[in-house]
Amino acid sequence: MNSIGTNFGNSSSRKADDVKDTSRAWSALTRFRDEACQFFKEREPLVECGLVALLSNSHLFILGPPGTAKSMLAQTIAGGIGGASYCYSMMHKFITWRDLACGEVIVNEEQCGGRKSIRFRNTEGALVRAHFIFLDELFKASAATNNSILNLLEERIYSINPGEISKAPLLMAVGASNEMPSSGEDQLRAFADRFLLWYEVNYVGVSDENNTAFIDMLAETGAPPSCELTLEDVLYLRSEAQK
Repeated sequence: MNSIGTNFGNSSSRKADDVKDTSRAWSALTRFRDEACQFFKEREPLVECGLVALLSNSHLFILGPPGTAKSMLAQTIAGGIGGASYCYSMMHKFITWRDLACGEVIVNEEQCGGRKSIRFRNTEGALVRAHFIFLDELFKASAATNNSILNLLEERIYSINPGEISKAPLLMAVGASNEMPSSGEDQLRAFADRFLLWYEVNYVGVSDENNTAFIDMLAETGAPPSCELTLEDVLYLRSEAQK
């Protein structure tokens, strides 16, 4: 009987702690959303798409002209989470997977049985070590480069040395482009499908007496939103969302 009572007490304590953790993490997330929606004028749906992608273990694709705060939104979400790392990559037709994923090359000279050999080993670059990545001009890279990124996006795994597969800490990727690929570039369209959430953004509307968003944006002097949300909070909220 005492054992049953003790187990019941421990269970109640754990439930109380879970409720407390959920309340604190959700409050921090809500504050961040409110501050971000206030800072980014006419971007409330985009902010919410970013947070939905974050909590649902998905990626976000943003289509829109230059100067519409696409990269700033991704950087702000990453900057609002304590302990999170961020990587920005500008895609172009000459960039390769090695350029994106690898850092410095370590060169070792080895001797075995009277024979010398030189071994080259790639180190991890910023892309595969980041919790948040922003792939700007997503469709400018070659199909081969995009195919090399698929495992990172889908499985959160990568390989930079032959025969070695590592786990990436990636939480969310944001891809952006000023335009969609042409109808003949089916491989690029298939790659874009790896981004579950899509959002098309336009310039902030011209201000008038009923809409002062543009004037408010020019007058904005505050810092981008920040909050007390941590990586542990994000992982906890993700696990709660999956229940």
